[in-house]
Order: sequence, then structure tokens, then C-alpha cells
Amino acid sequence: TSEKYVVLAYLQTDGLNYNISTERIIDWLKQLETEQPFVVTEAGLDYGGGKFLQRVDDPRQLAERMFAFCPDIVDQGVGSVSNLEKELAKPSPQLYLWWD
Repeated sequence: TSEKYVVLAYLQTDGLNYNISTERIIDWLKQLETEQPFVVTEAGLDYGGGKFLQRVDDPRQLAERMFAFCPDIVDQGVGSVSNLEKELAKPSPQLYLWWD
């Protein structure tokens, strides 16, 4: 389906270890999409990923927002908000969120 939020709702993607419900993830992503359009290319019980359709307008601000919402992308992933910012500043930035 092209309905990314239906997929996330069906899979019940959540971050329960951070007390983040499926509905909260969908709301957060819908807000993000109004500012920074993206497509979802993968989803599961505790993760979702995709790619942004254009360069990220403010990589630092988005890195901070993403870290606040999904700390595992830094803590278990790129290692720092600065590294996440560098990833988001690339010409074809990826969107990836997961909660272990």
C-alpha cells in the first residue's frame, strides 16, 4: 500500500520501552512529513525507516528532535547528535527510528 500510516498502524509499530504508542509515532511522523516529506521503505514492531524526498532543511534541528523522540538512534546507532546531523545533511538522507 502507499498508505504508510496504515502500515504502521497495522504492524502496531511502537516504542513501548520509552512509553511511545503507535498513535504517538504516527502523529510525530505526520508532523515531520508536513515539514520534511519522506517515504517509508520498512516497518516493524519497534522500528520504521525510509528516505527523505529532498535535502533536510535544518539537519541540526531535526537531529535534536529525532534524538528526543528516539534516543536509540544515537545511543545504539550513530553515537552522537552531531553524527546524526551529518547523516541528515547528506544529499539523500535516510529516516530511521527504532526503540529497543
